[in-house]
Amino acid sequence: MHAGFPDFRLGNVLATSFTATLTERRGDAVERIPTPQRLVDWLAVNGLVLQL
Repeated sequence: MHAGFPDFRLGNVLATSFTATLTERRGDAVERIPTPQRLVDWLAVNGLVLQL
C-alpha cells in the first residue's frame, strides 16, 4: 500500500466496499483513490491483480 493515503474501507461485498471507499457517510470527504495507481492498489487488496 502506498504511504500517505487513508486506508481503504473494506467489506464483504465488492460493490459496497468500492462505494464505501469512494464516499463518506458523514463528516469531511476523504479521497482514497486520487490516482490511477491507487485504484490498482484497491483492486489488488480485493484479489483483482492487474497485469500492467
